[in-house]
Amino acid sequence: CGSAIALMAGLHGGEPARARRLAIAHHTRGRALMGMPGRDLDASAALTAAIDVLSGLSIRHAPDRDYLLAAAWVALADVRVRQPAGAGVGAIAAAEQALRLVRRFEWHDERAAEVGLVARHVCCRAAALALDARCGQPPCTDDVVHLATDAADDGLALARRWEHRGVTRFRSIAQDLYQFGAGVYGRFQPCLLY
Repeated sequence: CGSAIALMAGLHGGEPARARRLAIAHHTRGRALMGMPGRDLDASAALTAAIDVLSGLSIRHAPDRDYLLAAAWVALADVRVRQPAGAGVGAIAAAEQALRLVRRFEWHDERAAEVGLVARHVCCRAAALALDARCGQPPCTDDVVHLATDAADDGLALARRWEHRGVTRFRSIAQDLYQFGAGVYGRFQPCLLY
């Protein structure tokens, strides 16, 4: 199927527009595979291919490259967080890559804000898995708790900013971040709740 995508996009000489279309095709394939049972490895491979192609493009040739790259990274993070134990670190790393790419314009671009919110949501999910696996035992708990509370707090601030602008579609993710953040504060930092 990968060769069919390459043929479909017509990428044989590195033309930027074709490379961009190829990356979008890989990303679309990866997103489609994410919803199929037992296809997470294939989804990861397709999303990694999209990231590889986009990483080779310059902003000059693809002005939306950072957004597309961030969207591919956050989709990969979402796949990784659903994989067996030990994948949480990979999910967090992929989500952080997405955040690095959108952080400078997520406050002004609604699509970038969505990527940033989903990346933070993935960080919280991965942190929850790590905290459950460790049952709150040090020494790594503090780092995970800080990651989780920072992700929840930053995500809520971003969602609030967009809510003030009349964008209400981020409410459900904001509710998840709020519940997660309150749970982490209540369990690991109860003194901050008073």
